[in-house]
Amino acid sequence: MEILALLGALVFIGLMMSSPLLIIGAAIYWARQERSKWDAVAASLGLRVAPSSRPLGPGIAFFGRPYFADELVGERAGFPVRIGTRVVAAGKSRYYYTYAAVDLPRPLELGLTLSPTPRFRGLLGPLFSSGAGLQVGDPTIDGSYTVQAAEPDLARGLLLVPYVAEALRVQAQLAFTPHVSDSEVRCEQDGKCFEPWLLARALDQAVDLARRLAAARQELGASDVERIVDTVWRGLAEARGFTLELAATRMYGRAEGVHVEVDTQLRGQRRCTVFAVRFDRPLGVGLSLTRQGGLAGLGRLVGLQDIQVGDPAFDQRFIVKGQPEAAVRALLTDEVRARLVELQSDASRLEVADDRIQAEVDWFVADPAHLASGIAAVARAGATLARVQAPPEIGPYRA
Repeated sequence: MEILALLGALVFIGLMMSSPLLIIGAAIYWARQERSKWDAVAASLGLRVAPSSRPLGPGIAFFGRPYFADELVGERAGFPVRIGTRVVAAGKSRYYYTYAAVDLPRPLELGLTLSPTPRFRGLLGPLFSSGAGLQVGDPTIDGSYTVQAAEPDLARGLLLVPYVAEALRVQAQLAFTPHVSDSEVRCEQDGKCFEPWLLARALDQAVDLARRLAAARQELGASDVERIVDTVWRGLAEARGFTLELAATRMYGRAEGVHVEVDTQLRGQRRCTVFAVRFDRPLGVGLSLTRQGGLAGLGRLVGLQDIQVGDPAFDQRFIVKGQPEAAVRALLTDEVRARLVELQSDASRLEVADDRIQAEVDWFVADPAHLASGIAAVARAGATLARVQAPPEIGPYRA
């Protein structure tokens, strides 16, 4: 018995002595696992790893560089973008926040800060109504965000532009919620995130809201549509050899071997811009592909999502229909899916049918860089899809 007691004591002492080493070893292992996941996210999204400007703690040399010490940087639709993780220390606890950020092309010059209102404050809103920030006048926005601005009237006008207010209302319900300053849009969620498709969607959110804000800021002193078409649009049409119809605010021509049109349409009191490709011949599978909206998750429950291709970055964005399924999947090659995801970043709504691709932006595009990138993106997507042939036994689609 004495021998057994001695052996037990020795085992206990050994465990006590080794436990710090086990803890350190586990910490190093998980840090390396997270670094590997972060590098995989960068590769999946086509971003590069860049050192963050945040100061690092003294243990970095021993444990190795943590993933959150670096941002993932690149470009989306002409905007510089970043993905990173903020770390907030509170006493002995550390809290992590993952973000996707977009730099605005020009400062808003409103002294604007917009951030989600803490949930407890939203529930007790009447108690905090005094001094809680700028009241915009939209119940959903006022209930979801705290707004400060050096130019309150201009800021209120900016946030109430219909296509900006719409985006703020929708994004308030998402996992990644927007924070806006004069120079940046940042969509952020609590906790660590290593899912490429979720981070890609957060970047889409940030780019979409940045575009809307930039367009609305320009609209506050907007000039007439015809003058912009006669200058900005004409210059691009002449450079590409397109035909410009000034009175119809429309231009068209061939790019990347496909027929491309850029048009403006009125949606109520809002003038939208539509980038479209008209195929020379139908694709032949009765294709119907639309960008997923806020009810996409519910839609799958009632059968709206007919076809999934096994690519999360694609399946989470689009609702796909068509017959037969094998022919639709054959059309949606890796390159086609990549081009459609790229085009989606340029559009508020995207629809692909057997005879066309149509990408709609919720405002009149007056920025030449946005106009050029929209034409290039829809042309590349159309040309790639047109090159993919349906199987020979699948004839032209007929309703």
